[in-house]
Amino acid sequence: MIRISIAVILVGLVADTACGQPVVVAPEETDEILANPGMGWQTFHRTKTHDKNLPSWIPSTVHYARWGWGTLEPQPGEIDGAFLDGILKETREAGQTLAFRVMCNSTYPRQPYHPKWLTEIGGKVVTTRYGSGPELEVPVLDDPPTLAAHLDFIRRLGNRYDGHPDIEHIDLGTVGWWGEWHMSQSSNAPMPALETQKKIVDAYLAAFKKTPLVMLIGGGEMRHGFPAANTSAGMSLVTTLPAPMTVFEPIVTPGQMMAPPPTQTSQPIWIGRPNSWVRRSLAFIGWLAA
Repeated sequence: MIRISIAVILVGLVADTACGQPVVVAPEETDEILANPGMGWQTFHRTKTHDKNLPSWIPSTVHYARWGWGTLEPQPGEIDGAFLDGILKETREAGQTLAFRVMCNSTYPRQPYHPKWLTEIGGKVVTTRYGSGPELEVPVLDDPPTLAAHLDFIRRLGNRYDGHPDIEHIDLGTVGWWGEWHMSQSSNAPMPALETQKKIVDAYLAAFKKTPLVMLIGGGEMRHGFPAANTSAGMSLVTTLPAPMTVFEPIVTPGQMMAPPPTQTSQPIWIGRPNSWVRRSLAFIGWLAA
């Protein structure tokens, strides 16, 4: 283990007391891991209190989770605040902050991520398959009623939770399988139009002015943004993202994602904050071949 010494940071006089006498601090050398807030290892769908796989010596200050749109909005226009507030309370009591993603497209049969009421308001849902798997229902985000309902959900989620002290960041999902911004191996459900994707990103940016946003993108269109003639700012999507947003682009292709070689990982594209990794937690998702 690397020995950390902070004795050189503070030397001699540090502060004056009310009586004008100097206060001398003599830091002691330590080889303990410094568990700074927002750094360390993320627990997944459970707090560190309930994560039996987390060694006691590994700091974990962030609890990460993902839920379907329907879980957070079980009724039209009603955010399930009791559910999310309960998760936030449990996370806070464990000494962590919460990071989460909202998803729309599930690969689990009969367990869709979109709300059950979506078709009742005129939203379009199609049946597709993930590879050779069973039939799955996924929402069509290009469909105007579906898109309007989801943009409204994002707006209300931000109204209630933007700047919440117990939220570490929002993982901007929504699009693609598991909110990963791709529809690989889908039989007949393509990615939504680029303009639709931009509307969703813009909705998150408008709704969350205080809470940091993170985003995973792998498609060439989202990586390089729009032609100047098709954007209000006349710049690519990547260059128009504000400082609080960090974007990650996977090196692996969708076909490789289930069993990538050990040398392949995710490459961060830092937007506005090139040293974000120094002040944020680290999440590792491993894929094992059968």
